[in-house]
Amino acid sequence: MKRNMPAYPLFLKCPNFSFWSVSDCLNESTVKSWYGADKPMYGFLKVNGETYCFLGNGDEFLRYGVKKAEQTDVKVTSFTTDYTFQMDDVCLKVSFVSPLPLDDLDLLSLPVCYMEYEVIGAQDVEISFFINKRVNYNVFENVYNYEEQYVRACVMPMENYEDAVIGLQRQLYLSHTDDKVGADWGYYHLTGERAYVLDEKDVVSYLLTGNTEFGFVGRNIYIGSVNQKTKGVIMLGYDEIVSINYFGDFKKGWYLENHTINEALRYVYEHRSSINEKLEKIDRDLIEKAKDFGDKYYDILTASMRQSIAGHKLIRGKNGKPLFLSKECGSNGCIATVDVSYPSMPLYLLYNAELVKGMMQPILEFAKMPVWEYDFAPHDVGTYPACTGQVYGLKSCNSPDITRYNATFTYHNGTLQTNFPLYVLPSGFDAYKLEMQMPVEECANMLIMFYACYKKDGDISFFKDNFGLCNNWVQYLVKYKGV
Repeated sequence: MKRNMPAYPLFLKCPNFSFWSVSDCLNESTVKSWYGADKPMYGFLKVNGETYCFLGNGDEFLRYGVKKAEQTDVKVTSFTTDYTFQMDDVCLKVSFVSPLPLDDLDLLSLPVCYMEYEVIGAQDVEISFFINKRVNYNVFENVYNYEEQYVRACVMPMENYEDAVIGLQRQLYLSHTDDKVGADWGYYHLTGERAYVLDEKDVVSYLLTGNTEFGFVGRNIYIGSVNQKTKGVIMLGYDEIVSINYFGDFKKGWYLENHTINEALRYVYEHRSSINEKLEKIDRDLIEKAKDFGDKYYDILTASMRQSIAGHKLIRGKNGKPLFLSKECGSNGCIATVDVSYPSMPLYLLYNAELVKGMMQPILEFAKMPVWEYDFAPHDVGTYPACTGQVYGLKSCNSPDITRYNATFTYHNGTLQTNFPLYVLPSGFDAYKLEMQMPVEECANMLIMFYACYKKDGDISFFKDNFGLCNNWVQYLVKYKGV
């Protein structure tokens, strides 16, 4: 097929819940995380005595007699990636849905995505979906043996569906801060009519014989679902347990602060129709807004929309208002970076100015702390998922040893490190190299964001609450104009 996008979004919610297809045909490559790590997922359709692979690297199963379904179409909308496959007279349609509406914070942060499917032209069918244990952890060459990463898994019977759960046996919440890396904590939930915990050999047994009486589970564990309806849904949820270290407060995501992952799955199962209607309404609105800018502009917007939104994590501040924390993906892994918030601002102003304020709030809070003694705005407030103080540009000679700054992975005895709580450092500590800062850029960006929010909602209170900082930043720009 004609190359359309570098990668296609499948299941996206936040930096630690982000899975992509890196080929135009869904069954020609291994599913990967946003940072390129293999996260093996496979989808199969059994129909008319044949087994077809429609998701994942189908070439891996050719020796078992599995055929690759012929993909005839792929379409990307604001919140869905839609595929069509043809197998003789049988048509399979699958739609990967990431509910990320910016005007509904509960649904935006609800940590469940889903794949809807429909088989046309046959009645006796079986759809199966398998996920390898590697969704739960990172693999680094010569750091540790990922084969020794032990997981626990189980199946929970729920009303109308079953839920297979998998996660590492040893849960180390917020156990590292870095850039191209995922979480080594939390649990993934895969649902279907029937759900299973199985070994790689059992996946092969199922493909060869249809056997679902799975035996002893070895080391290469999968969770799976098997579905026999011609039309249905498979849900994938992620319970991060702890999402963010916010200046010493360990925070859950916005939705999970007041709900459980089981409630999230149940909500999607029961309200999927209304969720789809909401997402389709936003998509139609985006089509209308984009039509004056050329035929391809809508395609550009949909290629980047989910990527941008899912590069953030939504949590609740102490005042109950949203904190919308970006991860600087592919460039230091900084959290709440002004350089990310400023260029992404138009999308969020379009639908919800409170999210722009939620991007700015961590910067404002850190700028008022004793360690930040400067008259300009900070670049960021830490490294995802830790808002513990800007790490960028630290003076290593004065900083505590644990905060040794390195723009690449920082290892200690074969494990990733976390950051020192820099926000506790007193005034006079002189923590940062001024030549590493970007003072004019950050001051100007923050002031423009204040004005943009006011122009959008007419509420001057947010600016008034932070007038002292804004005045300092204006004076800094006046002092150094033209420098």
